[in-house]
Amino acid sequence: MEKDIYYMIGIPGSGKSHAAQMKAAELGIPVLSSDNMRKELSGDAGDVETHSHKEIFERLRSEADWRIEEEKGFVWDATGIDAKFRREDIGRFRKKGARVIGLLMVTPKEICMERNRSRQRTVPEDVIESMDEQSRSAEHAINTELDLFDEVSLIDEDGDEVKVYEREAGRGEGTISREAKIIPGFKMK
Repeated sequence: MEKDIYYMIGIPGSGKSHAAQMKAAELGIPVLSSDNMRKELSGDAGDVETHSHKEIFERLRSEADWRIEEEKGFVWDATGIDAKFRREDIGRFRKKGARVIGLLMVTPKEICMERNRSRQRTVPEDVIESMDEQSRSAEHAINTELDLFDEVSLIDEDGDEVKVYEREAGRGEGTISREAKIIPGFKMK
């Protein structure tokens, strides 16, 4: 458990940050978050102007590297939707000896939109629409052959978690439970 990394995946409003905080509290580990890093650097989690996306993630990855080297786990809280970046991060963490557990938010888009409207700091609805489409595309869907998660669990809008995939130790194959079939575009190979 020391080097377990819980990798959050979900669109804005899906409950990702809340689930990350709950998982972190349950396990006694920190959350590494792009919003938290922005707040730490500029005093405002919504400030996307002062520090570049690249700088924010370089700092997060540096902290992640340190934690893995120190044999400490964490929750990685960023959208995780872009397959290229997600796979780079997972590969980086695994090369350093960490186990990576994907926590995929399966909150319906309509609920995400409603939650977003009630927030103090909102995300433009067209951005949420675009991210939702991206997350459902074959190009960005979780593919257990390419993403190399050690485990994958689904978390619904109520925070209920169900493990749907576990990679067999020492093998590239894994087992899947029936519940995984409910995720549009989820590729289990």
